[in-house]
Amino acid sequence: MISSSDEDDGKSSVSPLVPKEDIVLFNTVYSVAKEEMPSEKVNSLLQLQRINGVDVQYKN
Repeated sequence: MISSSDEDDGKSSVSPLVPKEDIVLFNTVYSVAKEEMPSEKVNSLLQLQRINGVDVQYKN
């Protein structure tokens, strides 16, 4: 998984290079793959991310 901040100092390690929305998308897809869930679950989990206020543009 990709973290948007370091726990040690609170500074962002990735966000200057990668938008937060892309990190959320990657982490969601990664979690689905890691848990060996069907790929069809990605869209419903991304919809949940949208409900939680994250602007995720990907739609399969």
